[in-house]
Amino acid sequence: VSIPMKEPRPAGRSHARMKTLLLALCSASLCLAQSRPKVVAYVPNWIDLKEFSKTIDYPRITHLNIAFENPADDSGILSFQTQNTALIRRAKAAGVKVLVSIGGGSVSENKAKRETYFRLLDDKRRAAFVKHIAAYIERHDFDGLDVDLEGYRPVPGELDQLGHEIVDRIYNQKDFDRTLVIDERTKRVA
Repeated sequence: VSIPMKEPRPAGRSHARMKTLLLALCSASLCLAQSRPKVVAYVPNWIDLKEFSKTIDYPRITHLNIAFENPADDSGILSFQTQNTALIRRAKAAGVKVLVSIGGGSVSENKAKRETYFRLLDDKRRAAFVKHIAAYIERHDFDGLDVDLEGYRPVPGELDQLGHEIVDRIYNQKDFDRTLVIDERTKRVA
């Protein structure tokens, strides 16, 4: 007994249109997803975050930065406030990315903290510090890192515009506004 089989229909114009439409819909949805503006909220970690986390209008933000956690000493291990956990959980439940912010105004104004960062970012210690930060981000379920370190330390032997060697120290914004212009530093930062 022979059963006649239906021959597959050739992929005609309707099939091609369907593929084109599907491709256009996927492209449009991808563009819409990427076109939402990023709205970042900074939350200070020195307030009661457990209570404050209940007051945030999470649908209005895309990213939340917990500010600031910093190294306690030259080991490079960052501090962590246990109250951050409630905020992290609530934000993530709402689809908000949570980053830890390091540095901040207290570091730029505190010579000891600033010096700690410069020691940790030294060529010999940088890799270990980065490992500490990566482990910290993973351990506490952060989505990333926000770096708010200010100041500039010249490379040994770096020259200013007039050809003078720049004194090895940490320069802040006031120095750049008044006394120091370094084209190469400007290019690197930009």
